[in-house]
Amino acid sequence: MDKEQNEQELMSVVSYLYYYADMNQSDIADRLFLSRSTVSRLLKKARQSGVVELKINEPWQRDLSMEDAVKTAFSIDRVRVLRFETGDSAVVLDALGKLASFYISCNALSHSVLGLSWGNTISYVVNSIGSSKNIPFTVVPIMGSMTWPSSNPESLGLSYRFSRIYGGRYFPLDAPLYAASKEQHAELMRHPGNLEAIEIARKADFILTSVGSIRSRSWENVIGAEKLARLCEIGCVGHIGGHFFDIAGCEIEGMYKELLVGLTLDEIRASGNVICVAASEEKAEAVYGALRGGLVNTLMITYPLAEKLIGIVESRRL
Repeated sequence: MDKEQNEQELMSVVSYLYYYADMNQSDIADRLFLSRSTVSRLLKKARQSGVVELKINEPWQRDLSMEDAVKTAFSIDRVRVLRFETGDSAVVLDALGKLASFYISCNALSHSVLGLSWGNTISYVVNSIGSSKNIPFTVVPIMGSMTWPSSNPESLGLSYRFSRIYGGRYFPLDAPLYAASKEQHAELMRHPGNLEAIEIARKADFILTSVGSIRSRSWENVIGAEKLARLCEIGCVGHIGGHFFDIAGCEIEGMYKELLVGLTLDEIRASGNVICVAASEEKAEAVYGALRGGLVNTLMITYPLAEKLIGIVESRRL
């Protein structure tokens, strides 16, 4: 038996003991009279050479071809596109929520900082976390909360619940989304508790958010029908973290920009990893603008929404 064949046989034996017999590398080394470093090298080479092929059966159906299309169109590395056999929005949002919480659980460390927005989609992410985790990272809102009647879960409650599930620290941002005046805005931003929360949010390793379509009538309750119509007239397509932006991802000047209590749009953009979760096709232009403006680093969406995104890309080339 030549050296190459002997090594391949040894890779097979080591791999079988490791993956099927559930032996650790030290025990394998003892059984086969090898060093632990040799066992580690053989396992690595077994994966690289195809002796071992790993398959992970994820609990959701991904469309890899569409993921590649979105990655190419927007020069973004981390994309997940999910297919569903149902149109039930609750089922779809729950699955996207589980995907987002799975991603965070796999990537967050105990010293990580997670900035959180609020809204229906983010509420599903929080609700979809099945059991308590033990990754005590820090959670902080990136924006103030609603101070008027709304069906949107507020950021303070979501951030607190998220931190409790993971056993981490929580820093509240006790302020409305928009101040009533520039004077009140300055006062709120100077408040020691709010100042601390915003400073921590600026250092976030992850920001978990969705984007909203400006065409959603829910924002009439926030800024009124007249201002909403004006935003549409001047080219606004969506909002993220309370900031309004156009199809290129550029912030719409005025319109509450100077009154927003929370991170600026540039601060959101500068974050290490902005994770955007979106389901509805209605959000296509908003997601497109966010991607074009470099506001999103990790994208988790549905197949119909991905199709709409690619459609917008192709139509704007004409």
